[in-house]
Amino acid sequence: MNSKKGQNEICQNCKNNFFIEDEDFSFYKKIKVPPPTFCADCRLQKRLAAYNARNLYKRNCDKCDVSIVSVFSPESDSKVFCTKCYFNDDWDATLYGKDYDFSKTFFEQFDELRKNVPQIHLRHSNNGNSCEYANPVYHSSNVYLSYGVVASEHIYYGSLINKGNKTCLDCYNIKNNEYGYELINSNKNFKSTYLTNSQQCLESSFLFNCINCHKLFYEFESS
Repeated sequence: MNSKKGQNEICQNCKNNFFIEDEDFSFYKKIKVPPPTFCADCRLQKRLAAYNARNLYKRNCDKCDVSIVSVFSPESDSKVFCTKCYFNDDWDATLYGKDYDFSKTFFEQFDELRKNVPQIHLRHSNNGNSCEYANPVYHSSNVYLSYGVVASEHIYYGSLINKGNKTCLDCYNIKNNEYGYELINSNKNFKSTYLTNSQQCLESSFLFNCINCHKLFYEFESS
């Protein structure tokens, strides 16, 4: 029995029980929205589904009309600028500001604002060549079909590629690796393949939870 004051509900998506506190009901009433019918986990899934990071589309910039790759599809109702136009000083984002209209709901006005204000086609900043088929990418070069790449180069088919990686393929959540293939949660490895949770290994393969290994093949938790 929940000791807090509120109401138990059944999620309309996963059918699990979730609890809404009285103070939450007061907040929903204040901002004039109905109480949730989905539990917190299912609501989070819907919010994440609204943010596209991995699907890429060909479309044109809504300002200069050049062909670009974007996370916004051509059918999207968002106004999309290429990187050059978005960071150009010839338009002023503050001109899109509007006074709040108390006769409309907040979310109705926010949706109108979101559709009207230009969005950047990809989350990119200070990159070198050949990063147009990846997102988001920062301070990197030669990145292809990879997502969440920072200060790395020659990265292909990876995700969560943190600083200092060079020539890595099919990797996930790595940092300071060079010439790596199928590295997962691994850092500071060189010329290694199929490592998981492993650090500072050299010319090694098929390791799990290993540290400072040199030319080692198939090892589980090195001492």
